[in-house]
This record gives sequence, C-alpha cells and structure tokens, in this order.
Amino acid sequence: MTDQSFGIIPIHDQAGTRRFLLVHQMKGHWGFPKGHADPGETAIQAATRELAEETGISACRLVESPEFIEQYTFIYKKGKRVDKTVTFFIGHVDDPAVSPQPEEVQGYAWLTADEARERLTFPEARELFGRVLAHLDRV
Repeated sequence: MTDQSFGIIPIHDQAGTRRFLLVHQMKGHWGFPKGHADPGETAIQAATRELAEETGISACRLVESPEFIEQYTFIYKKGKRVDKTVTFFIGHVDDPAVSPQPEEVQGYAWLTADEARERLTFPEARELFGRVLAHLDRV
C-alpha cells in the first residue's frame, strides 16, 4: 500500500536567528505539520491547509521550489506495509503565534536548527531537515 502526505517546514526569523516550528503529535512524535490532501487539492493547497489546521497559522510565504521529499515504510494495523511519501515546502512565517489543533497536536516549539534536529523523532525527518538546512545555506 502507498500513502502520500504534504506539509510545510515553517520558519520564523527571530532577531536574526532562524527558528523552525515542530509539532508534537498526539501519537507522541515530533515533526513538521503535514497531512493528506482532500479530493481535488493540489500539493500546495493540502500543505497550506494542514499548516492552518494543525497550527492556526494561515499567513505563510510559501516557497514552491524546491520541494523536499521524505520517504519511509511502516507497518500499519493488521501488519499491512505502507510506503509513505511526504512532500514538504518551506514556508516563511512573520507571526509566530500558534493555536495547536487539540485533536492532533499536544504541543509545539519554535526551535533553532540544532534544537529542531535534536527534537525530531524519526531519522528520516532529520535527514530531510539536513537537506533543507543545506538548501537554506545556499540561498
């Protein structure tokens, strides 16, 4: 089985220091806001909607290119293997106020790059974040 989600890596510049928003999902892991597309949504529309739903952030300057792809496999209920692809976009946020979605998000944190890398739960997310940081250093 395959599955696809879309998300945004929110960045807020605070006094010259980049901070990245991580959400603490109800399932226990820390990562970037993401979710599935609704019927008819583009990747960007889904990522933007998921950011707003999970964090309350609707004002975001989205960088459409490059996309950052995360791929991993997990075992779902009843032993079903799922090959997951998540497409992330960078999003610059001016107002860091967050209103987490209580059904899915138990907490959040704006973190420096080093703090975010340490807090991310999964190695695939840390690898993706390393590619994002390398890109940001080049631009």
